[in-house]
Amino acid sequence: MRNFVGTLIVTITCIVSVYSLKCMHCESSKDLTCTGEFKDCSHSDETCSTYYYVERKGKDNVATWVIKGCKKNQECTKGPAYLSNPNVTVALGVACCTTNSCAIPENLFPATKTPNNLTCTSCFSTSVLQCETKVEVKCNDNENICGRLLIDSVGSVDERWSMRGCATKEFCSHQIYTPGSFNLQLLEKECTDSSSIHKLSIVIFIVALLRTMLF
Repeated sequence: MRNFVGTLIVTITCIVSVYSLKCMHCESSKDLTCTGEFKDCSHSDETCSTYYYVERKGKDNVATWVIKGCKKNQECTKGPAYLSNPNVTVALGVACCTTNSCAIPENLFPATKTPNNLTCTSCFSTSVLQCETKVEVKCNDNENICGRLLIDSVGSVDERWSMRGCATKEFCSHQIYTPGSFNLQLLEKECTDSSSIHKLSIVIFIVALLRTMLF
């Protein structure tokens, strides 16, 4: 009986070790790097991940968020999602791996762009939360959707702006995460196809008072 119990314990331990993946958990709203404590993932369908978010004006990154931890495999993205206009470009995605060092894709912002046949209204505003415009901009590459993004946040990082422009389909289906250092935030995302007939609205209201890290 003792041998059976001992064998059972060893078997359970081996099963747990197979499904137990340790990933680094950290976050930063300063740059695209962070280090933190290694923790076990909770479920067998999770993997290590690096969530990244970058706002770029011209050739400068003006805001970045990075969050490392465990995420379900279906939340991983094959590449970055984009929303852009002549004023600012937003890139975001979730890079996954099993090595605790999930790399953010290189050449996040391509040097050259190829125009397509889509045009979208374009605006960027830091003074109001709704930028309305009749100005149109030509879209490029796989930017096949018109998009709008609104951010209103206070905390260690104070950002308040809205924009309209050309978006990739991945942007419209992607969930936007934010670092736990943000105390209050409101995110609204809206996408419209090129014909402006079918409209998909995704409104995300996140109001959280966080005193600790997300992970």
